[in-house]
Amino acid sequence: DDLPHIRIVNPMDQSISRMRRSIAPSLLQVLEPNRRQRGDVRLFEIGKGYHPENANEKGEPREVHRLALAWATTPPGKKSAFDDNAFASLYGVVVDLIHHLGLKAPAIDQAIDAPAWGHGARALVGKFADRDEPALYIATLEPGIARDLGLDGDLTSDVAIAEVSIDELLAAAERGPDYRAI
Repeated sequence: DDLPHIRIVNPMDQSISRMRRSIAPSLLQVLEPNRRQRGDVRLFEIGKGYHPENANEKGEPREVHRLALAWATTPPGKKSAFDDNAFASLYGVVVDLIHHLGLKAPAIDQAIDAPAWGHGARALVGKFADRDEPALYIATLEPGIARDLGLDGDLTSDVAIAEVSIDELLAAAERGPDYRAI
């Protein structure tokens, strides 16, 4: 665990002893029991994370607001289309969300520093123009984590995770009116 251990003074759950930086890992904990019940699992959570390295003037960690999405399904067959997988489907959901919010599309690149839960070679990062912070990460689940979660053998799953910064969505430039022919 490479995350700093920060004690919570008044945690909501007594079993939690650290502040979370990301909300995506909390979705991972419920993937395996849900996959036992269904072939296609789609989960989301909206919550807070904390970044101690960007503390405010009082020394308190910076609070960040996130939307995490997880999509777990049976792996595509050998004759499936190249985009018939959880990653492409979840990418489409995130693109649709940004479009429906009326925001300009972020620049999407290969993630050099993929989140710990993401597969290093199958991760994307998105940033809005003139913004320093990433607006989103989308990645397939790192195979070692999938095994640790029990998503192997009979439960082998195609899993994609996205984490979207609500703070960056709120700060993003609007797309402007769309022209539609009559």
